[in-house]
Amino acid sequence: MKQIQSRINDIWLKKNGRPQLIVYKGFDENDIPDKGRRFFQKSEFYPIGTASKLFGESKAMELSRDVTTDNYYWMQYEEFVLSERVTGILFDVWILNNNLFFTQYPYRNTLIDAKKVYEDFFLKSDDVILDNEKELYNAVIEVYGDINFSKESTSYYITYQEVDIPKDRIIPLFLAEETESTINISESNPISDFTVELSDDETQFLDLTMKLLKGLPVKSIEIILTSDSNSLSNDYLNRLKILQDVIATQATFYFTNKSIKRKNVPNETMYLEILEQYWGFSTFKALEMYESIEKRNRKTIKISQAQIIDDIVQQATSAINGQDYQDIYITSSTGSGKSIMFQIPALYLQRIFPERKPLTLIISPLIGLMNDQVDSMVKKGISNAARVHSNTAPYEREKIIQGIADGKIDLLYLSPETLQARSDIKMLIGNRQLGLVIIDEAHIVTTWGKSFRADYWYLGIYLSKMRKQYKFPIVTFTATAIYGGKEDMYMDTRDSLNMERPISYFGKVKRDDIIMCIDSEGKTYERAGKDYYNAKHILALEHLQKAHKQKQKSLIYFPTIRFLKSFREYVERQAPEIFELMGIYYGPMDKEEKDEVLNSFKSGELQYVLATKAFGMGIDIPDITNVYHFAPTGNVVDYIQEVGRVARDNELVPQGYAWLDFLGNDFAEVNKLQGMGAIRKEQIIEVMRKVVSIYKAKGYNRNLIVNADDFRHIFGNIEKDDSSNLDNKIKTVMLMIEKDFSSPRKIGYSPFVARPRSLFGLDSLFVSEKFEEILLKSRLKSFFTKIGDLEKSGYKAIYEVDLAGIWEKDFKQMSFPQFKYSLFTPEECGRLKYGSIFKEFIFASGVTVPNVTNSEYSGITTQYNKILDVFEKFCREKKRLNEYFSIKELGKYLKDKLRLTDIFKGRALAQVLVNAAFDFEKIKNYKFIRDRKGKEGELAYIFNNQVDTFIDSVKQYVKIFYLDASNVLNDSESRTVYYHRNRGNTKIDEAMMALGIGQSLEVLNFEVISGYNPQIYIRINSIYQLEKAIQQGNKYRNFLLEEVYFRHKISVEMLAYLYTYKASGVKKSERIKNYTEFFWDKIEDYFMGIIPPEVEAAVYSKIE
Repeated sequence: MKQIQSRINDIWLKKNGRPQLIVYKGFDENDIPDKGRRFFQKSEFYPIGTASKLFGESKAMELSRDVTTDNYYWMQYEEFVLSERVTGILFDVWILNNNLFFTQYPYRNTLIDAKKVYEDFFLKSDDVILDNEKELYNAVIEVYGDINFSKESTSYYITYQEVDIPKDRIIPLFLAEETESTINISESNPISDFTVELSDDETQFLDLTMKLLKGLPVKSIEIILTSDSNSLSNDYLNRLKILQDVIATQATFYFTNKSIKRKNVPNETMYLEILEQYWGFSTFKALEMYESIEKRNRKTIKISQAQIIDDIVQQATSAINGQDYQDIYITSSTGSGKSIMFQIPALYLQRIFPERKPLTLIISPLIGLMNDQVDSMVKKGISNAARVHSNTAPYEREKIIQGIADGKIDLLYLSPETLQARSDIKMLIGNRQLGLVIIDEAHIVTTWGKSFRADYWYLGIYLSKMRKQYKFPIVTFTATAIYGGKEDMYMDTRDSLNMERPISYFGKVKRDDIIMCIDSEGKTYERAGKDYYNAKHILALEHLQKAHKQKQKSLIYFPTIRFLKSFREYVERQAPEIFELMGIYYGPMDKEEKDEVLNSFKSGELQYVLATKAFGMGIDIPDITNVYHFAPTGNVVDYIQEVGRVARDNELVPQGYAWLDFLGNDFAEVNKLQGMGAIRKEQIIEVMRKVVSIYKAKGYNRNLIVNADDFRHIFGNIEKDDSSNLDNKIKTVMLMIEKDFSSPRKIGYSPFVARPRSLFGLDSLFVSEKFEEILLKSRLKSFFTKIGDLEKSGYKAIYEVDLAGIWEKDFKQMSFPQFKYSLFTPEECGRLKYGSIFKEFIFASGVTVPNVTNSEYSGITTQYNKILDVFEKFCREKKRLNEYFSIKELGKYLKDKLRLTDIFKGRALAQVLVNAAFDFEKIKNYKFIRDRKGKEGELAYIFNNQVDTFIDSVKQYVKIFYLDASNVLNDSESRTVYYHRNRGNTKIDEAMMALGIGQSLEVLNFEVISGYNPQIYIRINSIYQLEKAIQQGNKYRNFLLEEVYFRHKISVEMLAYLYTYKASGVKKSERIKNYTEFFWDKIEDYFMGIIPPEVEAAVYSKIE
């Protein structure tokens, strides 16, 4: 290339009397001019691993004696990385950078086995580096921060380790003045030889670049822009100009936006059969979709649900048959029937693949949403759907897993936490083939994922790991996602989930059936004596009274549980007739109570529900007329989601209403919650500092296992018993560091890889007096901590053992899961080093309750007897009549007889008692209770045998736990009973079953201790980059953290702008109409990435 010689000439003109060194970055050796002197012999450095940094520096010192200034010297970038501490001093260094590339460069055969290096170290980035791999890994990671592989071209691309060199010493191969092309969007759809969709993942673009460099015949190239050309990442704009003006001057480049077109659906008749069979509809809905959202054009096109269903089916079919496939991204407004669009494909796949029976996984954020969708399907006669979440009873979970294995369950709803809790997906799905993975409410992947649900942010990493075993399309659904602009949720979600060339549909945001009734006059505030809380209570109650008069359902949203409960008490005092028709719904409530509130709201038994944002996404209640916001609960997306609860069925509710009486302090709680949950820059720096400290303390070992408690001091506002919040914070910060370093704005690779582990490193052991002596004399004694001496026991004490620490010290030649497997397998255990000690391990699990006095224990047993006696009378009568009973029926009976505060407490207790009965059946291994589904899909129950056996056993289990248990550890505050951990021991199950009944009525609290403290595996790639970031101190920037903060500011200012706008009009009805038009007009712009200038000005003025 003539440009290379031209740049060399430019550099030579800058000689200053010192020897000059040109470092070629991203060049094939054959393209380097045969001028200058090669400083190192090529054979001394390649393949990578032949030479280390120590060798490179020593060799540079040796050759320095013969360096002259009469000509320039040159080397490849790999050689400079391995010698720069000497060559950087010896020479006047210039980096000649091939800026046709950005963070990833072509691989130039520098490794002895690129495939093995990629698969062992970079494809399996979260696997432990074993002892026999360390030497090669250390050699590779000294030079390359990352290696990527293109399946399409079977090419490898590398990312270099960064070295410190001034920016003015980096000379681009192609200069800006040599390129002059502009990007003009083509109005037609060209037929092209090669199509590239630009995103943060530049693999497709790299493949195109290499094709053009090799001179392969490519006449026309379609470049699909997914954002404004000026905001493209990876320096695409300049690189495209180079390709057009220098490399491929004969090729025609077409720049296009994605546009949606109607298609014929050959299989529509078969999809309609399923729709009619289960949903009772004879036609699919026609959905309004933006024809070309990239152009910020509001023009819409009608797309049938059948077309989207068919796209999903076609991509899943291709994947099942081992062919190429694409992912699918769909936004469609609330009430558009999103669930039908993934449930029908899942059912259809069962019909066309009866032998393979592909399983569909639906990742869902809320337990209420999962329950609602599964229950709705069951009522429609779809029996092959199930859900697994944290509230699923153990007996039910086992039944579901068996149902998956038996091919009886084909649609499985679960949370990202439940999915990722299994290191191997086969523990959940067995040998079933995966057909689809659906991400419902996908907008929260990066919104909640970057705040209080870190597992959503890790979801893409886990799915990528699954895709190494299975082929399946990822299909995302959401009602609300911002496209483009400063809050681009589409690209955020797409990149986070590593979606492959997604087919994308963007539904119309505007809801013509929602009237916006926003009042910011504040007259009631004056009337309430300028008391904010009093004014808000008055206004919210006035709304309920109007809704009560008009017999309309209202959903009232609150930013916090405290606000919700305060208003509930206010209504109880001021309007008891409304209070009787009102339920509450928030996250920490018991599952059973939430289910009952939801069912009662659906049936009309309740007319109003007070809720936090836990009530929302996907919950299908068709006849809500009003959504009233006591105060904003979150950002703009949250608000649109929440108002979208109204008018889901226009035949029942033709027009819905969104109400807000806006006062100046309304954002106080949202800002406070943002402040409380926000990650701070200094915390990120301290986490990096702690990682470096642990790395050095562990003898510079690249494999680290850390505990969330190692970082507790950094997040001082987290209570000691709030391990889930701490774990979430640590995982969020780790991924924030990793993704920030890996982004095109930084170095393109992360200095470490951090992955949550489902295998835990701490455990509890029973220890005898004799074994205690052995432990304390062994070389492993530092890994054992005495918890306390036991009472009523054949053992002396309980010890905690640090299995992760033992593995790190002596067993790094195997992975940690392999070590734990060997430890728990008798025939393998004896073969391990220290096998004679390990064979004596007797693992324990404990159950802890607060210590009680004799009188307090008497009170507990009195409450148990009262509950159980009432339950026994009810069951005896049902048994006598041979009648089934429902949870509602038992709940009402318990409420009346126990004089509980409300019906939902009764139903919650009823569900706990029924769950306990199933647990008892499992413990005793005989048929005791059975269930069946009624006409409406509601479960009903009947006891096969007399219930007194169950009642007596529960009372006996409580007595044994508090008075007669063995292996007890008592201290001033708690009582812990330890149990042998083996499959045949049911005593811990008996205790948990019995204590769970007491906990449901808040008679007692218990906690299970199994040594399950969450661990995080960290693999160190480059400690230098971490140390460099730490040294920057306050100048360190984490762009992801800044984005989170900036987006919150934009959202608050946008809401304030909307809420305070004064619409014109003489009559109130006219003002409401004009305001509604203004509101949806601005919201439609906002979701296309267009922010009003007033909002931008307000945001930047506050940031400055």
